[in-house]
Amino acid sequence: MLRKLLLIGAVLSLTGTTAFAAEYFVAQKPDTKGCEIVSKKPDGKEMIQLGRGHRTKLGAEIAMKATDKCK
Repeated sequence: MLRKLLLIGAVLSLTGTTAFAAEYFVAQKPDTKGCEIVSKKPDGKEMIQLGRGHRTKLGAEIAMKATDKCK
């Protein structure tokens, strides 16, 4: 029984962490209003995060082209 619970816990921890891991963010510089894709979550001072994080760079590029704030 304990072995089964440990196995279930290990599977849940592995799948849960990868499902919420964002690798790329669309960020905007507040002074120039220029947008770029960064791999580190913006701090809100030097760069402001626009939208949510994306698992792939392609997803972040599509989101950056779709937002009105980056045009």
